[in-house]
Amino acid sequence: MSMRLHQTARVFLMSHSDCATYGGLEAFDGDRKREAEHHQHELQRAAELVKANFPALTVRCFFVGFDGIHGADAHEIGQAA
Repeated sequence: MSMRLHQTARVFLMSHSDCATYGGLEAFDGDRKREAEHHQHELQRAAELVKANFPALTVRCFFVGFDGIHGADAHEIGQAA
C-alpha cells in the first residue's frame, strides 16, 4: 500500500539491544558483541524476505545498541550509522 500510495522506495529495519523478544542481553550472557551479531543475522533474514517480496525496495538494517545506532547490513556491522 505504501509503495502504491507514496512511491516508497526505501525500508529501514531496526532491532535493539536487550530486546525481551530474544530474551534480552541475558540470553547472550551479557556479551554485547554476540548479541549484535545475532541481531545482524536476524535483520539480514528479514531484509532478504522483504527483498524477495518487494524487489524494487532498497532495504537498510540498523541495530540500536547502548552505545548508539550501528549499520547492520552485512558489510556494516559495528560501524556507526
